[in-house]
Amino acid sequence: MNSFEEGNNQKDSDYIQRFLYKIDDFFETFTRNRIFLGDEDLSFPEFRVLNFVLDHERSGMKMISEHFSIAPSTTTGIINRLEDRNYVIRVINKEDRRKFLIKISDIGKKKLEVMTERIFLEMQKVFKNFSHDEEMEFFRLLNKLASLFQR
Repeated sequence: MNSFEEGNNQKDSDYIQRFLYKIDDFFETFTRNRIFLGDEDLSFPEFRVLNFVLDHERSGMKMISEHFSIAPSTTTGIINRLEDRNYVIRVINKEDRRKFLIKISDIGKKKLEVMTERIFLEMQKVFKNFSHDEEMEFFRLLNKLASLFQR
């Protein structure tokens, strides 16, 4: 029996709410922590979008908005800031000339390399506080949660 099975609904509701607050607190701390990014000119959402554009060569504004569940205006703002810093370029979509594809530039690729290495080094420091078993359990549970949310 897990914490969410039959029982006191108010108790379950309180537990779920505390759980959600903890997850929100973790992500809020992570995304606001400039130690991980170490760079004032790139926010965590911008970093995530830049990674997405690298992995999806044919990304358009709509695809990015839908993937991150963000408003088109938010996507436009992120892409504009990335474009202003020469991290991405807009290319006319040959299949529909009214639309643009977003491509990562060489400068954007280099920025991702530097930042990914910085995040990796910072995460190594964090995981020094975990035993090997704790680290493996953390990743197992994280993967399990991710797969359950993808349903």
